[in-house]
Amino acid sequence: MKKLLNVVVGLLAINITLANVTLSFGNISDNQIEVVADNSNDAIAGFQFVVSANNGNFEVTGASGGSSEEAGMSISTSSSGTVLGFSLTGASIPAGAGVLTVLDVSHSGSPSTVCLSGAVISDPGASGLGVEYGDCIEFPPPLPPATLSFGEGDMGTVEVLIESETDIAGFQFDLSDAPDAVDVTSATGGIAEAVGFNVSTSGTTVLGFSLTGATIPAGSHVLTLLTYSFPTGDTEACLDNAVLSSTDGTSIPALYGDCLDIVVPPVTLSFGNVSGSSVDILMDTPYDVAGFQFDVDDSPDVLSIAGVGGGEAEAAGFSVSNSSSTVIGFSLTGATISAGDYTLTTITLDPIAATTLCLDGAILSSPSGNSLPIAYGDCLDYPPVTLSIGNVTGDGLEIIMDNPLSVAGFQFDVSYDASAINLSGAGGGSAEAAGFSVSTSATTVIGFSLTGASIDAGNGVLLLLAFDGFGESEICLGNAIVSDPSGNGASVQYGDCVVASFNKPEVSIDSPADGAIVVANSLEVSVSSANLSEGDHYHAYIDGEMTGMYYTDTFSIDVSPGEHTLTVVVADASHTLYENEEATATASFNFANPGDVNQDGNLNVLDIVSTVNYILGAISPTDVQFAAADNNSDGLLNVLDIVLIVNLILG
Repeated sequence: MKKLLNVVVGLLAINITLANVTLSFGNISDNQIEVVADNSNDAIAGFQFVVSANNGNFEVTGASGGSSEEAGMSISTSSSGTVLGFSLTGASIPAGAGVLTVLDVSHSGSPSTVCLSGAVISDPGASGLGVEYGDCIEFPPPLPPATLSFGEGDMGTVEVLIESETDIAGFQFDLSDAPDAVDVTSATGGIAEAVGFNVSTSGTTVLGFSLTGATIPAGSHVLTLLTYSFPTGDTEACLDNAVLSSTDGTSIPALYGDCLDIVVPPVTLSFGNVSGSSVDILMDTPYDVAGFQFDVDDSPDVLSIAGVGGGEAEAAGFSVSNSSSTVIGFSLTGATISAGDYTLTTITLDPIAATTLCLDGAILSSPSGNSLPIAYGDCLDYPPVTLSIGNVTGDGLEIIMDNPLSVAGFQFDVSYDASAINLSGAGGGSAEAAGFSVSTSATTVIGFSLTGASIDAGNGVLLLLAFDGFGESEICLGNAIVSDPSGNGASVQYGDCVVASFNKPEVSIDSPADGAIVVANSLEVSVSSANLSEGDHYHAYIDGEMTGMYYTDTFSIDVSPGEHTLTVVVADASHTLYENEEATATASFNFANPGDVNQDGNLNVLDIVSTVNYILGAISPTDVQFAAADNNSDGLLNVLDIVLIVNLILG
């Protein structure tokens, strides 16, 4: 029994200590704070609590409103932060939850941490209610955060954006990167400059404020435009360590956007076209360029830069000068070469000799004076000699050489279809004129001088290659070695391969001539030919009909009067016609028998009457009729021709 009593007493004690009311802070404004009471189970007849701060910057100056005022309670406060509420009439606040009262407060200096404590709350029966407390608060409450982020930019510049719900009276932030490769060189423009802020930079820090009390209004803005030094390699830049001030000096929390990946594409300098002693210098730049300097090295060291000019540097008004190995260009007026891909300038070299050129030691400046990253194209084997195939002849072809320097020797390979043709020799051209010894193998041509002679710089036929055999093949040049008089090897480039046919059978018709009028008893054919092999012969056709096969260059064909086309085609021993164009010849002609004036194939009085009419002018003859009537071939029609026609009729 005693044990049961002790349990009941313990439970009663626990019940007494359970919270009946929860006090907490509600909404907060610039000078007021709501105190909220959750008394869901019990009415409140009176209350007392203490509002305390961690420093002397905070003070409660009054209290009013809420459920306590609605209940008709008197509310008073003290300088120590005590708030007291009660009713002189016995009124009470009904059970529920809501704003108990609204505190009037004052504040100065740094924020204060404000808490509720020391509460005594009475129910209508004058019994104390258990109390719990909500979280302490910061007063004044923190301002909503502002966000700093990167906007648009180019290499060396970037916008800093700000988005804030609060007017900003000053700012400070850092631009940090890893690795530590960039410094902020300036900050200009944006809303900061527009409202009259003084903005300065130091290393990686940017500071902005107003001496006149100007502010940056709440909203989204381009805060400023940063110019930063060029990193030597890729880096990641971030905004951090921001300090943002409100108009009353309160710190505005800062949030940050994504970091900025700074990828550093280089400016590429390379060699371009070569023409004699001139070499183009190319520049592919993603940045505007305000000045440049570079070296041209050669190995062996035999050349000097004799001059420089032209290109985009001249177009931009740059002053460009050179020493024996260095080129420098800049503008005295602040002009720049815009980002793009250009022929920067053209150098002139002296003398022209075989060597290898390389670009080195380049310095390129941005408009702000930053050094730009640089990459170089391939070195250049200078000067390039070009070998190409020229005209194709019946049994060979020309080799063309464009050589900006004197040539003391050459060697190159010729590739072709050896089943159709074979390289049989080489000669002529500038090689023979210079007294070179030239020899060939099945695939290689070599030429040089035993006396030290050389082929002068120029462009022309080096030599002619001859081929045996008949057929079509693709001819290509390769594996060339070209030497200057000092024994230095020049770079060689090649023209296109050529498809050519060699030693093709050819035929042409000498008689009858194309368009001829032939007056005879039969057609006498005469042809000329070239590149015929043993057994080759001719197939002859009149108006597409074969008339015979002939093995001599002259032969006769019976032809009827009228207009005809003769075709002669070369055939091989097996009577297979050659298909190349040159193996076929054609001639159109008009044929008539002597005296057959009317071209009916008969000789009779009709031809005599026709001739008489021609002589008397009653009828005008055609050219063919005239030729048939002019039997003595004196160019005249008269009685002599009539007598000859009569003789022909009479036999």
